[in-house]
Amino acid sequence: MFRSEYEEVPAVELPIHEAVLGRAAEFADTPALIDGVDGTTITYEQLDRSHRRLAAAFADTGVEKGDVLALHSPNTIAFPTAFFAATRAGASVTTVHPLATPDELAKQLTVTELSPCTHIVPSDRTEDAPPGTVGKLLPGTEMRIVSLDDPSTDVGAGERGEILIRGPQVMKGYLGRPDATAAMIDEDGWLHTGDVGHADAGGWLHIVDRVKELIKYKGFQVAPAELEALLLNHPGIADAAVIGFYNDDSNEVPHAYVVRQPAATDLSEGEVMTYAAERVAPYKRVRRVTFVAGVPRAASGKILRRELRDLQEQRRAQELGEKQ
Repeated sequence: MFRSEYEEVPAVELPIHEAVLGRAAEFADTPALIDGVDGTTITYEQLDRSHRRLAAAFADTGVEKGDVLALHSPNTIAFPTAFFAATRAGASVTTVHPLATPDELAKQLTVTELSPCTHIVPSDRTEDAPPGTVGKLLPGTEMRIVSLDDPSTDVGAGERGEILIRGPQVMKGYLGRPDATAAMIDEDGWLHTGDVGHADAGGWLHIVDRVKELIKYKGFQVAPAELEALLLNHPGIADAAVIGFYNDDSNEVPHAYVVRQPAATDLSEGEVMTYAAERVAPYKRVRRVTFVAGVPRAASGKILRRELRDLQEQRRAQELGEKQ
């Protein structure tokens, strides 16, 4: 088990609008928000008054406790007003990237299980932080990394496993969904994140994949992100994504979708598989390669594996049709 090396900070048990604006009257004319672009300033008194008015307007339109309100907005000086108004009206807030598509927005309306965060790279440790780390545990936070094969067993430093978190930032649960809550948070209060990662002896955490994305090949766990990072080191590959594929023996094997570099038009499937095979354990080898014009990604850069699985099903159906 990993525990934060920093002194505990008492958790604030107030709604966020009360924690931030509960004493607004004491700082009435003090600037609360300043627009860094044009200098527009909002005082505490103005912010308090405007967010209360907007909260009342939200309530009039039917917003109530248990609702989820999405803020689909760039980072503007008006953002906090809308945020605090929504929470005062009783809603939970989910922030949406301003470039998100309607489909992405529809998929996002869920409650954040860990908020606001669990790890951070301290400002005085940036020089010695390992490359790619998400940081060290925040005060009052605990972490376990458990075996992917036996979740009751913790793995050692440097070993990969599922990341479990316990601390004041863990949600109370999913509203009206006790079964889903029990599946996410165990009886000891550990939230099972679904992230695969490893931490060194110093507690620096690295996240490498998602449990649900792992490829299960003959009892072995294969992380797609590891193969993707490897393939991107090939000089002829511009982009790559890996998902599982069931072969004729009903084994799930790595299937790579590869974008060639403009100058590598002759890069072949065999070359890609050989490149990977020479650098990974036998069970991690790429067993199938499909060349594509581009890897489907969300605005955030996340690979849209569902779209790749749809392509996979189309190819499977085409191959079955050809055999008939």
